Amino acid sequence: MRGSNLHPLFKMILVFLVDTSASMNQRTSFGMTLLDCAKAAIEHFHTRLCKENQLPHQQGHKYMLVTLEEGCGAVRAGWRDSLEVFLEEVKNLKAVDMTCLGDALKTSFDLLNLNRLQQGRDNYGMGRQPLRSAPAAVILFTDNGNVSTLNGVKNEVCLGDEDDTLYI
Repeated sequence: MRGSNLHPLFKMILVFLVDTSASMNQRTSFGMTLLDCAKAAIEHFHTRLCKENQLPHQQGHKYMLVTLEEGCGAVRAGWRDSLEVFLEEVKNLKAVDMTCLGDALKTSFDLLNLNRLQQGRDNYGMGRQPLRSAPAAVILFTDNGNVSTLNGVKNEVCLGDEDDTLYI
């Protein structure tokens, strides 16, 4: 983020999608699990962002934490939660879920789109309003393992329904 060319009034919208599948319990050569590495990366990212944005008008980024858990439990910290709640939820992550990566990615993009609609940032049929735009990023932390679902193990990530499918 060093040397960022973002206008100081822009607030970043950051969605952290963390793979909480059991395969994230693998240990690295340093003795940390892959999930511990993801947690440390998120905390480091936040620390660097805060350090570079020390002026009050540069703060106020929105954070969301999404995991691979199915259903409503996938969103561990939402837009309205405080930063302390977000960081506490990051620390409390456990790798116990299946690798339903496509569903989690779809959920992340749907929530990001919903937030933009609620904030009036996307105005369909009324043209773009560049001053109302907000940069956003979905940051995925995964071990790049196979996708495991209730239907078995797959080699591809599928976003969407059967009629409107995007394979990654």
